[in-house]
Amino acid sequence: MELDGLAWIPIQEEGWQWELGLKWRKDRYVSPAARRFIDYAKSLSEEKQNW
Repeated sequence: MELDGLAWIPIQEEGWQWELGLKWRKDRYVSPAARRFIDYAKSLSEEKQNW
């Protein structure tokens, strides 16, 4: 995934956890940026399931 122009800032404290819920209508237009974010969020979920 290309992340040109974005900065990655890791959180140094352990124990941080966040939950994310996404909802969109499948019959509506989703911008390319929104689609990339949805795909990224799904990939994070899949990685966590493999821990």
